[in-house]
Amino acid sequence: MRRDYIVKSQVSEGTILAYRVRAAFEKYLEEFGDIPTNNEHASLPPGSEVNGKYVSQIYIEGGEIIVVYGKAVDEDVAGKTVVFVPDVSRDHDISWTCTSSDIPDKWLPSMCQGH
Repeated sequence: MRRDYIVKSQVSEGTILAYRVRAAFEKYLEEFGDIPTNNEHASLPPGSEVNGKYVSQIYIEGGEIIVVYGKAVDEDVAGKTVVFVPDVSRDHDISWTCTSSDIPDKWLPSMCQGH
């Protein structure tokens, strides 16, 4: 149980760091009327430079934001990902969902569970 809490807190770092990338993504959409396809389009450094204690990189690919875990993260999460998927309205309003195909729901932030 304690381990689940620790791993969940490690995974949550990716959600927090992704806010910066999401803000840049949304700014690009506002300015250009389209979604960025990579970090450079969104005026972000390369994915390997967008990282933290438990996150090895965050990058934009194919209009989605991918968070890759590594570094000091629990070994059961290392190399796994959380993906933030935008839903862009006609008026360019964005709502986000996040998913992971390889991290169990019990370790994901509530906003990412069950998607």
